[in-house]
Amino acid sequence: FRSGNTWTQSESRDRNTRVGPGLQTIRIESFVSGVHSVVLARGGPEIMRQYAQWREGRRPMPPGGLVGGVSGIGNQARAFLQVRLAPGGYILFCPDRDRTGLYGFETGEFTQFAVL
Repeated sequence: FRSGNTWTQSESRDRNTRVGPGLQTIRIESFVSGVHSVVLARGGPEIMRQYAQWREGRRPMPPGGLVGGVSGIGNQARAFLQVRLAPGGYILFCPDRDRTGLYGFETGEFTQFAVL
């Protein structure tokens, strides 16, 4: 939901959020177990895997460009990310692996949105 220039992204299946350009505060609410990170990048779903591979030292930096992120988010926690957004496509995702070895984005921890 939105209130002024602050919008809240919680883990839901609504992956069609619309956001305006300029300074935005993103409130991230975590409901997953364990401690994890959230990354904001320009681009689409391909950036998620590229970022994870870069972080593990297996490829160069993704071309989409990292915008920001937060780490150390625990269960039932809130984190805030303040960023200046330009028009274009973005993706907010968890690049951390869970105890089964899957990345967070592979289990549904991601949201795509457009800045119009």
